[in-house]
Amino acid sequence: MKTSETAHVNLRESTLALPLLMERTGGIRLLTPSKPDHAVRGAQRSPGTTAALRALGMIYLALLTLTCTATAQQPAFRPPDSDFGDAPAPYPTLLTANGARHLVLSGFWMGNTADAESNGQPNASASGDDLNPQTGVDDEDGVVFLTLPLRAGTTGQVQVSVSLAGLLDLGKLDAWVDFNGDGDWADPGEQIFTSQNVVAGVNVLNFSVPNGVKSGPSFARFRLSIDGGLSYDGPGDIGEVEDHSVRITGNGRDPCDKTTNGTDFWLAFPGNAFPDDTLPQTLTLCIVGPAGTSGVIDLPGLSKTQNFQIPASGSISTSVPHAMVIESNDTVEPKGVHITTDQEVAVYGENRIDFTTDAFLGLPSDCLGKEYLVLGYGNVWDGFPILNGSEFAIVAIQDETEVTITPSVATGSRAAGVAYQITLNEGDTYQLRNEENGAADLSGTVITSNQRVGVFAGHKCANINGKDAFFCDHVVEHLLPVKAWGTRYVAGPLVTRSGGDTIRVIAATDKTAVVITDKDGTTNVMLDRGEVHEQLVQGGAVVSSVKRVLVAQYSNSAIFDGVDKSDPFMTMLQPENSYLNSYTICSPLTAAYINPPPSGFEINMVNIVTPNASVGTILVDGFVMPAMFYKQIGSTGFSYAQRPLTEGVHTIAGPNPFGITAYGFSEYDSYGYPGSMGFTGPFPPEIICPPEVTITLEDGCEVDLPDLRSQVQ
Repeated sequence: MKTSETAHVNLRESTLALPLLMERTGGIRLLTPSKPDHAVRGAQRSPGTTAALRALGMIYLALLTLTCTATAQQPAFRPPDSDFGDAPAPYPTLLTANGARHLVLSGFWMGNTADAESNGQPNASASGDDLNPQTGVDDEDGVVFLTLPLRAGTTGQVQVSVSLAGLLDLGKLDAWVDFNGDGDWADPGEQIFTSQNVVAGVNVLNFSVPNGVKSGPSFARFRLSIDGGLSYDGPGDIGEVEDHSVRITGNGRDPCDKTTNGTDFWLAFPGNAFPDDTLPQTLTLCIVGPAGTSGVIDLPGLSKTQNFQIPASGSISTSVPHAMVIESNDTVEPKGVHITTDQEVAVYGENRIDFTTDAFLGLPSDCLGKEYLVLGYGNVWDGFPILNGSEFAIVAIQDETEVTITPSVATGSRAAGVAYQITLNEGDTYQLRNEENGAADLSGTVITSNQRVGVFAGHKCANINGKDAFFCDHVVEHLLPVKAWGTRYVAGPLVTRSGGDTIRVIAATDKTAVVITDKDGTTNVMLDRGEVHEQLVQGGAVVSSVKRVLVAQYSNSAIFDGVDKSDPFMTMLQPENSYLNSYTICSPLTAAYINPPPSGFEINMVNIVTPNASVGTILVDGFVMPAMFYKQIGSTGFSYAQRPLTEGVHTIAGPNPFGITAYGFSEYDSYGYPGSMGFTGPFPPEIICPPEVTITLEDGCEVDLPDLRSQVQ
């Protein structure tokens, strides 16, 4: 055969023709498959299609085994260009090490694309295939670890986005992690997926991280193919190989590292506005976690429990009886809601009345604290006290919890600046609401306790920058304790709001200098402990301080900028140092809507905020949010993107930490809450000493100490 000649291998079998172009000096490459008119490219795999693909794979594998002796007249045969891995040596990546490789079929890959090369491209960070060619797109975009670092004895989670070229209903995934860091994937327990079925789209998969792993950097390999059953090296059929660097720790979860995902939650629902028969109130919990997670919702005040199990969708929404709303003022009641699970979950709560709704991110018990400064919203009405209701609520997680409260303003019989004490037992709640005539704001109230408590704050029905109209909307958030506050926060602007958004900043200590930067410039303020600064911002904002502050973002009243599909909500902003690299959220929490539209909130959104360097790297439900959809927040070094969401569960993930806010609007109604958060340091373990500790001295002055390990919380 002459060099310029081509040979076509006809693999048509009922539905598919896959011509191969072979050039003696250029090897073999796969052209775009031709397709007869009667070819089926739906979700179902036809026997003919499967057989054709397998036949192509067999020819490819056979070609890889051909050997020829090179001479001046007869060049050596080179295998067809394939997709290789890029893990560093000694992992088998290069051809000389029998590196993993696959024939590339357009549309059959992980992520958005795959490219072919003549050999593996190893480098120290397993990014060689990502970076080569430099002018091309990153084709190593199909795998995102949702849990990093991987911790010994825990469950890891990974998101794998798959395209099956419209030809197959299922692909097969084989994957490995080098848990002991010895430079191979050959040890027992290192294959985390074996011929795992994957569907077109996003697959969120769980795997076990064994005990005895080696702490430090390591590498993982993922292989997508038609039939699976692959090794970590050698050729495979049509598909793709992706290598990724991972971090591993052998100590299980560091007790000083916490996230707002957990297994034990105590929540409360402060009072909303004015429920009646025409506008009934619904309380909803949306619980997100690994499929199969079992849990219990316990309502001690009603002597009721409800068992649940998270289905394959990864979330479950369940209602809470209206009787759990805290309607009383300055009274202790058993209205705590207790959620326990056998695996870590995220919990979101929603308090809904038509036209007055808000939601919150639930904080697990181990992320609660003993010191809080209230940040909610204030009263604005003079002459209409029925519309006033600045409020906070406390829930206890242990018996004999002594709480000291110093109100920032006079409320009922409680004087401003004068501390008083209450005693709460496990599951008890206490609410203080200011319904006085005239402006008043319980923000800045100091709450301390001898044991950890949860604090919720907001307003029964707030009017935010819309005082000319007698309308309002419930706002609420589960507050971070002071020790978890941060020094930098980023807010993206809310959709539909042409007049900007409101932010509030509260300081933990005196003489706290705060800098607020938005597209219009910079504002400098000095705050003392418990003092609140409120400001309207345009085009997003970055709030910075050397000392700890807490920042919340508020949607303004609809009348503020004349936008009907809007109304007040409150969302805590995540401290930048609490950003995670993956989130799973509910949008919205409830699907039922009392008035039209019957499908729920008309607008459901997620705002993404990220350093400029990470723009274009974040995936929403497995698809990259393109850089063109981001806008910079002035000269702050941060950008934001606004992404519409359908109803349901959504995963947002990226290679680097970033922040999110989930929210939604309907006619004169809204909700908003932050994404999960991660903390290192502010929540050290606590040792709770038993009532009596006896130390006995024996002969030889040996000391028997009681075993207090079970008392570490």
